[in-house]
Amino acid sequence: MENQEKLRVPISDWILISFYVIIYPLAFCTTLVLFLFTFNDKTSQLIGLNAIMIIFLIINLFLYQIVFRKLNEYAKKVDFYHFTPSLADLLIHLIKQVYYVVFLGFLFTFVQNFLTNLPTTTLTGYLGVSIVISLLFEGILVVIRMRRKIALIQTAQEPVKDTIIQELYENFPESRTISEYRFADIQIPTLFLSAGVTTFGKNNYICLVSRYFNWKLTDEELIAVLLHEVGHIKNHHIRKAYLIIGTEVILRSLRIFIIIIMLLVISGHLETLKFDLYSILFLGLIFNAFLSSAFLNFVHRYRIFLAEIWADEYSARGVGATEVAKILRKLPQLIPSPLVYDQSSFLGFRVNLLRNLAKKH
Repeated sequence: MENQEKLRVPISDWILISFYVIIYPLAFCTTLVLFLFTFNDKTSQLIGLNAIMIIFLIINLFLYQIVFRKLNEYAKKVDFYHFTPSLADLLIHLIKQVYYVVFLGFLFTFVQNFLTNLPTTTLTGYLGVSIVISLLFEGILVVIRMRRKIALIQTAQEPVKDTIIQELYENFPESRTISEYRFADIQIPTLFLSAGVTTFGKNNYICLVSRYFNWKLTDEELIAVLLHEVGHIKNHHIRKAYLIIGTEVILRSLRIFIIIIMLLVISGHLETLKFDLYSILFLGLIFNAFLSSAFLNFVHRYRIFLAEIWADEYSARGVGATEVAKILRKLPQLIPSPLVYDQSSFLGFRVNLLRNLAKKH
């Protein structure tokens, strides 16, 4: 089959990423700064900031409980608890956050003279600087991710066979949301392990599949893999992932803000924290910011687990749970990767869930 024209990252994909990862956190943080600017003193500003962060914490805790409860339900079905959250996991993440703060604090000591010579000494001014730093950092990450995506898409020249695409379109109408199915040189590690919906155009997504699948899977097995990716679109997993990344940008801004304030206190450019209302509020802000970040981290991690499980279920409704389980079971032999299959792995968890689903039908 002749190679088709090389794919390009659609403008709409840049717009999607920019909206969720840059514009959304920028709009939220700008509103936050303007809100705090209406208060006259630092104590009132910290009260307002803590109030907002408490709401933020409650939302993240609520989302955490949802993904925990759902993942726990799946675990009970197959008596599998390796991937359910625990208090130890939360403590480990908080310890990692402490190291993160120490590392950023070390970096910021090199720019401390700049921080202490800012044209404003208000908390809103320092918060504004924190937001700019966080957005610049995320902008760099976006460029790196997009460069990798562009490089990967450029390898996607060989299309999936027309007979497979026609069967998908005829039997599974929702698969039409994907306009391009291509085989690509997916490497490990990369955007995804073996196949994935990498980008989208005007109401049309692009699905890339590892070339190894073209060589080692039958047409029926390949349809099951492609339906798994359609399942991700059905559940809006791409947008949800970007929304979480954008929310993390907001929390990162607050963590940077906390570091800047602590550096200014240590350097003597702000009043020393004492055991008073101002200090208690600042400590409360630290607690809220890092606990919110911890819960959001688990929401993101376990949402990924759930996304794969839900995509498996979607594919299973189309071709059968046994067929999808069979493909997952032999996945480590299909592609060269550090992926392993055993009863304690996430892959084993997914296979057991599919086998349980097959028994019910």
